Amino acid sequence: MKRICVYCGNAGSSKEHVWPKWVREHAAEVMGVTPPNVQRYEGSQERRRTVPRLRRERRGHSRLSLTIKHPCQDCNNGWMSSLERITQPILIPMIEGRQRELGALDSKIVRTWATKTALQFAYASEQGFTQPIHPDYAHRLFARRDDFSRVLAVQV
Repeated sequence: MKRICVYCGNAGSSKEHVWPKWVREHAAEVMGVTPPNVQRYEGSQERRRTVPRLRRERRGHSRLSLTIKHPCQDCNNGWMSSLERITQPILIPMIEGRQRELGALDSKIVRTWATKTALQFAYASEQGFTQPIHPDYAHRLFARRDDFSRVLAVQV
């Protein structure tokens, strides 16, 4: 079965992480979250009259390492990659709890990134949906891809 990109409609697919690499790395380095690890406490139910112990288990993948095959290689490595590059310096200080004032352009970038990321989560979960995701959402986001090229050109 041939895959079609939900964004541009061209044939092909690529493995796209729902959470981008910079978020996953930031979660590991700064926040101490290691995506494939699960923490579990062994408490008094397992061993009566003992203090609960923390045990780390390697168990599959977390939501941080979730992937989908909905975008094509061109979208994934093109406008989506550009969007990630311009969003990262805006969001990292905010993720770390530092105050950051957003101008109109930064606000637009963050809203677009949040929309793209929410769509990625929806595509990752769509098997459980009773109604399909309307294709217009992804198409409208794709139609605005040139905005990111212009922003990158200004920042360089």
